[in-house]
Amino acid sequence: MIGWGFDIYRQKGKFFPCNHLKPATQTSEQGDHVAAWRAELGGVDWLEDLARQQRAFCLIADRYHPALYTAQAKDVLPLLRVKPPLVMEVPEWIDGRYDKLIPDFYKSESLISSCAPDEWLMITIWDLS
Repeated sequence: MIGWGFDIYRQKGKFFPCNHLKPATQTSEQGDHVAAWRAELGGVDWLEDLARQQRAFCLIADRYHPALYTAQAKDVLPLLRVKPPLVMEVPEWIDGRYDKLIPDFYKSESLISSCAPDEWLMITIWDLS
């Protein structure tokens, strides 16, 4: 399988919400799991575009571990309202057979709704190749 695995988390911390108003660091702890999906090739372009605009920051870029980025909710969550770009589709299993293709995408509507626009999120990206 060629593509990317994405996970978006809130930052964990005992000083909520104050710690969420600062960008995550390499040592920030993952909090609530906001969303996850697998994307096809090119599915990381939206995040690289945000990084070029300095609206997202790469904290870890390593071939053998997931990349770690941080970005504000206002720049990330609008993509999740419908579905992220280039989401892979997987067969849905219904009544003992594969029925149709559905997006391989999970999101927590309640967590998305509770994020402040200026909250900094953590984004991990796995190379699926």
